[in-house]
Amino acid sequence: MRNLKSKLKLKKINYKKIIDYGFKKINDNYIYKKYISDNKFYVEVIYRNNSLISKVVEVDGNYEYILVDINSVNGDFVSKIKIEYESIIDDIINNCFDDDIFKQKQTKKVINYINKKYNTKLEFLWNDYPDCAIARNPNSKWYLLIMTISKRKLGLDSDDIIEIIDIKHPIDRIENIVDNVNIFKGYHMNKKHWITIILDNKIDDKILFKLIDTSYILTFD
Repeated sequence: MRNLKSKLKLKKINYKKIIDYGFKKINDNYIYKKYISDNKFYVEVIYRNNSLISKVVEVDGNYEYILVDINSVNGDFVSKIKIEYESIIDDIINNCFDDDIFKQKQTKKVINYINKKYNTKLEFLWNDYPDCAIARNPNSKWYLLIMTISKRKLGLDSDDIIEIIDIKHPIDRIENIVDNVNIFKGYHMNKKHWITIILDNKIDDKILFKLIDTSYILTFD
């Protein structure tokens, strides 16, 4: 049996989608079964208590077919079943779970704000950094960047993981707004033009939204 926990790191269950997909709710379990390889095997996937597990079962004898989870076994027959198995798992993850990359309430408010006001959707440009996203104005210039980093990367004495926003700010006002507690000179951006804000509700939403508006305007220059 395979534990698919790693695939759910940045995902959350969508119960409507999982039922529409074909999962059956039995007590506290959501169970999906699909036959493969000319009905000689079936894949069973079970979701319960925020965990997802799966297995391939050989119909004749009803035994778990563990060869699909052994990397060193690569025969033609096993490889074919592995491909079908992986395809089913990937399809379930893509169709039954929603992205849940950013956890902070204020981050979610920011995402909702730029979507409603500017019709902007976040773009995830880097496969190696799934918790890093940008937003562009109609001229394709970045006006906002959201990412997850360690506090230590901002010069703070902590390894706690936080969510931050990078936005553009008038050069002549940066020194006055930076306090190195909640607002910093741009992390990973030009420090003469950008500031970084920790998204932990220490900065009022209205103030934060005005700063985002300023960044949006500045990136048209």
